[in-house]
Amino acid sequence: MKRTAIAAFSIFAAAVFAQAPGDLSGGVFSEAQAERGAEMYAARCASCHLADLSGEAQSPSLAGIGFAFVWGGRPLSELFGAISRNMPPEQPGGLPPSSYADILAFILRANDYPAGSSELPGDEDALAKFTIPAF
Repeated sequence: MKRTAIAAFSIFAAAVFAQAPGDLSGGVFSEAQAERGAEMYAARCASCHLADLSGEAQSPSLAGIGFAFVWGGRPLSELFGAISRNMPPEQPGGLPPSSYADILAFILRANDYPAGSSELPGDEDALAKFTIPAF
């Protein structure tokens, strides 16, 4: 009986401490995608949000503590939606969904989330399962 209970607890503990679905720590974007996003960000975003993603006084920071404060605890789909519907200001929603996903991958990498082997999809429904950790 004790062995069964120990075995059951071990399986339960492994499941609890394994990477949870939607956990960004396991790498939800590829390094290549983040690199494409860096190029797109430099060309289309940095003039307003600055090269270091710090943003101007009237726009939220996309890096560091500001990022976690504004976006922490929210689904990744919310950030993707805000970017894809409102940016760039001169042509809101004017980029392909894959470009917005690439930019989002760059933003995640800039905030110290690790790259993995898969790429972020350019789809809000698919991104809704990922939550940005709150600090």
